[in-house]
Amino acid sequence: MTKKREIYVKVPIKVPVICYKKMYSEVKIYIPKKINSKGKKVACVSKGCNWYVYFYYRNPVTNKMEKYMYKQGINRFKTVAERKEESKILQLSLQQLLANGFSPFEKYVPDQVSETNEYSILMAFEIAFKSRVNEWKQSTKNTNRSIFEIFKDWLQTTKLEHLPIETFKRKQVVQFLDYTVSVRNANPTTRNNYKRAISSLLSKIVELDVLEYNPADKIKMLKENPTKNKAFTNKQLIEIRNWLQNNDPYLHQYLKFITYAFMRPVEVNRMKVKDINLERKQINVDTKTNHNFIQIIDVLNNVITSLNLENCNKEYFVFTKYGKPANWKATNDKTRSDFFSRRFKKLKKHFNYGSEYGIYSFRHNASLNLYLSFVKSGLNQNEAIERLQHIMRHTSPKTTRLYLRNIGAFAVKDYSSDYTFEF
Repeated sequence: MTKKREIYVKVPIKVPVICYKKMYSEVKIYIPKKINSKGKKVACVSKGCNWYVYFYYRNPVTNKMEKYMYKQGINRFKTVAERKEESKILQLSLQQLLANGFSPFEKYVPDQVSETNEYSILMAFEIAFKSRVNEWKQSTKNTNRSIFEIFKDWLQTTKLEHLPIETFKRKQVVQFLDYTVSVRNANPTTRNNYKRAISSLLSKIVELDVLEYNPADKIKMLKENPTKNKAFTNKQLIEIRNWLQNNDPYLHQYLKFITYAFMRPVEVNRMKVKDINLERKQINVDTKTNHNFIQIIDVLNNVITSLNLENCNKEYFVFTKYGKPANWKATNDKTRSDFFSRRFKKLKKHFNYGSEYGIYSFRHNASLNLYLSFVKSGLNQNEAIERLQHIMRHTSPKTTRLYLRNIGAFAVKDYSSDYTFEF
């Protein structure tokens, strides 16, 4: 019996391969361009040149990629550098959201979703901001307005703005603060400022009986390590005085108000002609919380006399970018501070001073000098601190003591002879 011969034949087999399509594309920045006078294409920030950040996301119904664009206030900025910076921040934010599962197709509950929830998150915060804004001083108002704009952009980017305010918990506050650190590169001080501003608005929402408690209350502030200004040596002060007299006598006058009147830079920047009363020898100072009066001592009186204020408009600022009393329509206090800081940086650059020296250093020098002078004249430590407290307008001797300790006023006398052993 013959064996059947087995024949092997190659037969093609179709193996199904499942391909998972990517749900979204890379987030990109669109920068409109125009041709300049040299014939080159450059970024455009003029009217009609709208910047935006965009990505493509797969429509779950049609399975096609659809384009989504976000502006989030980018076009409010006037320079190319500012728009690029804000665009990159928004780009990183969207990339992070997409990586965490964000979808532009998710549906969210609209405002006034039920009878028990009358306010959306955005609506409640806007009401609180409008209520709080009249309670803040101008500088605080400007800062908190900027923070609130950033917060609103974040709410819109994360699609939280239409959710009921009651869904806004501690978790969302922490997420926003984490966003300010990871995406906007906020340092501890800036992050704490964001927290204060949002907490203030939440407190107002509680006052309005919209929320039962403030979800930001128990969030800890980060430890701040601000760079503290260091006092100059006597030799440095002489060098600075000589340089100012020859190169910037106007800045010299400005710094004398900080040295002889213990005014803070922002207080000098806000000072108007009407605030100086030579008859009573007083300066009316606009502080963070209230108004104070500073005594005009003889050495400061000479400085004021040299400014020739008697023929100036009472509403003029005493120190301005014009080098004389004038109506300086600056955007805010920071604009004025930055102007004089830039002038002072020229001095620092000339002497190669580091970041530990600033305009506040002159206030430190003045307080240190007066304290040591009071002690030398026969006052004990407590008496010297109490006298200096009133001059510096501190609220308590404890504040003055801490201030002096931070600038090294309490030098310890040599205690070598007090040892009873030799090592």
